[in-house]
Amino acid sequence: MLRIKTFIKKTKKGGVLKVVREHYLRDDIYCGSEICSQCRQEKTVLQRTAPSLSSLVSQSHYIIPDTNVVLHQMDILEDIAIKNVIILQTVIQEVNLELNCIHFLHYI
Repeated sequence: MLRIKTFIKKTKKGGVLKVVREHYLRDDIYCGSEICSQCRQEKTVLQRTAPSLSSLVSQSHYIIPDTNVVLHQMDILEDIAIKNVIILQTVIQEVNLELNCIHFLHYI
């Protein structure tokens, strides 16, 4: 799906500049959750009911860490008790910039 945002911007010299921003939303990437009934997915990655090894959380859940958690608490994310983790693309990009390391993509 393509979304186009167009606006007119005034330059410092007083001229007019038309700015067009295109944003592509892919419809061929599925969520990967067993709970979802809208996606046409063959293989799921995120479990419907992940057994929680912690007494703090008894219900099913997904973990979406931010950049600081990934940068400073990587050892916790490696633990086998942590399941159903969704790492956002922006977090991967920020961590790559912060660490200046391309190997992080292969780490996940």
